[in-house]
This record gives sequence, structure tokens and C-alpha cells, in this order.
Amino acid sequence: MHPTPPSMLRSGHSRVPVCRGGNRSDINGLILVKELLAVVGLSEPGIGPVRVKDLRIRDLPTLPVETPMTDLLNL
Repeated sequence: MHPTPPSMLRSGHSRVPVCRGGNRSDINGLILVKELLAVVGLSEPGIGPVRVKDLRIRDLPTLPVETPMTDLLNL
């Protein structure tokens, strides 16, 4: 099941992971919910759904394993 804009707002999360081919463990990047909602709000009726590949997909931050937890919280 794919999240819908109303369910994204209710969740309270600010980012949505983008997965390759439906494999939830193969995360390609993330989309900011506020940008997704702005694009969805600008789409005209009858045009069709917004394609994920047309959105700005941000890279996931990568950190060394030895990074302290306090540094992770400051991202």
C-alpha cells in the first residue's frame, strides 16, 4: 500500500523513503512531505498522478559505524 497525502500528514513524519521496485529494504532516497504536498496541490485535475521520478529525491546521509549517537541526533 502506498501512502497518500492525507495519511502522510496524519503520520507527522516530515520525510518519506523512496524504495526501488517495491523492496522496502532497498531505499533509494527520501522526499520531503512538504515538497510532495506542494507538487500534489499544484497538479491539475485530470492530469494524472505525480510520478516519483519527477520529484526531487534527496540522498540518504551516510555515516561511519563508529559515529557517536549524539552526532547522529544532530543531523
